Amino acid sequence: MPESMMRVEGVAELNRKLRNMKNKLPNSAAFIFGREGDRTAGGIKQRITDAPRVDLGNLERGIHQTTKRTATGAKTVVKPSSVADKYAIFVEENTRPHWPPIAAITPWARRHGIEPFLVARAISIRGTKGIHMFRDEFKELARRGPKIANDIGEQMIRNFERG
Repeated sequence: MPESMMRVEGVAELNRKLRNMKNKLPNSAAFIFGREGDRTAGGIKQRITDAPRVDLGNLERGIHQTTKRTATGAKTVVKPSSVADKYAIFVEENTRPHWPPIAAITPWARRHGIEPFLVARAISIRGTKGIHMFRDEFKELARRGPKIANDIGEQMIRNFERG
């Protein structure tokens, strides 16, 4: 019976590239997650700016994103600052009719030339309409998810090819 022989070349090079990939994955993910975090934070800020009730712009200026490398990739967080966080939920969500604290609405009412009691009364009758800036932008982010995953995959392939 004839003898067969197979020779495998490049195993050492493949192992080296795979080891390098493990080190480069967090960098690739952090770069792309950071880009998408910036895009998402920008989209939230734009939704706030486009809303009809923008007052001083504190909420828009208070939206921040951070991206940190992790052992397996990266983590991006988009959230309001501690100052903006106190009222962001009331801008995000609809509220049922309720009697708001007069002290909380007085500065806004006075800046707009409206008696605070009348603002509170209107809220007690109609509630408030949220602008859903986080919900809508995170839906948009979810829609972009497959492209983000593809971008990470392409970046990994480029890193692999570079060795």
